[in-house]
Amino acid sequence: MTSHVYEVALFGEFFSKDLSGRTHLLSMFIRHKLMHNVALTLAAILNRITLHSESAHQMHSREIVFEPFDAHYARERDPTNEPVLLRARKELLEPKAKWILYSYLKPESVRVHPEATVRPWATCQVVGDALSFASALGYV
Repeated sequence: MTSHVYEVALFGEFFSKDLSGRTHLLSMFIRHKLMHNVALTLAAILNRITLHSESAHQMHSREIVFEPFDAHYARERDPTNEPVLLRARKELLEPKAKWILYSYLKPESVRVHPEATVRPWATCQVVGDALSFASALGYV
């Protein structure tokens, strides 16, 4: 069996009426890299706020989001077509960490994944000046 790496990002706001008065507002952003499929429900999130897996690890990163140089003009021509953003991330807890460039592609069909937005992504590790490299690709 092959293992797949998943990055799970959870965004949520839960109000008191949803939580039986336990808390007024809970905003969370949890990111973990998981080596197996994860089925998440509201009950599971309430019972255990953090995700646990064999490959979960602490992370603290700097992330820069670039958009194409002509993204403004592309939005004027076709407001329904969102530009592909290029992201650069560097892990700050690792002393010799390199910049990683990645991009999320268009979301997959809701018919395939009705309970979540799933986006394939492309990634590459850059040795050297990753930010200048992104600029040379036409991103600002």
